[in-house]
Amino acid sequence: MSEPDVLEITSIRLSEVVRRLAASRWLVPAFAAVGLALGVVAYALLPRVYVSEATILPSSGNDRSAMGGSLLSLAGSLGITLPGSAAPESHLFPAIMKSERIVRNALATRMDPTDAAKGTLFDVVVNPDAPEALRIELATSRVRENVLRVSLDEETGVVRLVVRMADPKLANRTAQIFLDELAGYLRHERTAQSRDNREFVEGRRNEAAATLAEIEDTVRRFRETNRKINNSPDLLLDQERLLRDLRVQEEVFLELTRQYEIARIEEQKATPVLEILDPPTIHYAPRQPKLPVLAGAGLLLGIFVGSFVAVFFESPRESVRGALHGAQALLGMRG
Repeated sequence: MSEPDVLEITSIRLSEVVRRLAASRWLVPAFAAVGLALGVVAYALLPRVYVSEATILPSSGNDRSAMGGSLLSLAGSLGITLPGSAAPESHLFPAIMKSERIVRNALATRMDPTDAAKGTLFDVVVNPDAPEALRIELATSRVRENVLRVSLDEETGVVRLVVRMADPKLANRTAQIFLDELAGYLRHERTAQSRDNREFVEGRRNEAAATLAEIEDTVRRFRETNRKINNSPDLLLDQERLLRDLRVQEEVFLELTRQYEIARIEEQKATPVLEILDPPTIHYAPRQPKLPVLAGAGLLLGIFVGSFVAVFFESPRESVRGALHGAQALLGMRG
């Protein structure tokens, strides 16, 4: 295109635009119809995506600081680095849900606990033709990028979980798998400190009980051997030492028994850190693709392209014919 042609095109007035559109009034509807048809075809060809949604609220119990510390420790154990140590526990949930440990545990869970033939989540999301050495990495990546969505409402602290799959029932089951996996793991971490304390006190109590039994046996044998010790200062002194050791060990055993009972109560009081506000809900209507969106986008694109051709080409009909002749000639040369 020469320089005068460029200047002419760039200086088209509104009246000229209207004239060219009126002269080629068949062109815009034709392109619009083609765009609309392409949008419908895209809707028919694209795979359906169904979703299952659930909402989660971290526990608002009295011991929030202890819970937050437990969750921070959990985040560290999963390789999640968080800025600062005072982050609200709800901020940890999206990172924890997508951690490799949680995702891989979920992948190993059966889709139907009563029917082993249906396989695990891993069998659903992985490509069976993929190399065996890469299948677990591919499955983990696919879950993180395409299947699982976890978002946080900063104002309310509510976490929203969305699972996207090609089957609505599989999506709902997958959402439940992730919730169960998260709830079980967080409950374990929430009670870890209390459980460790109870196990430590229990072990010391058992040791104290064994030591007390040995001292009691020693006192019993001493008394059986030395029935008359009133005239022997040495035997009286030995008896006092044994009885003192016995009283001390009894006090140790009683104190450890009290601490053991307290530890058991504390372990039972440890509550789950996960509250399901809305359980997974199946949406039987596909979330994607949307026919109105695709059809509307195709229609608008067709109108735009048709208007462009009508305005910026002096003779659209001849331009189209020229393009077709050029394409035929090019194909003939290649042939």
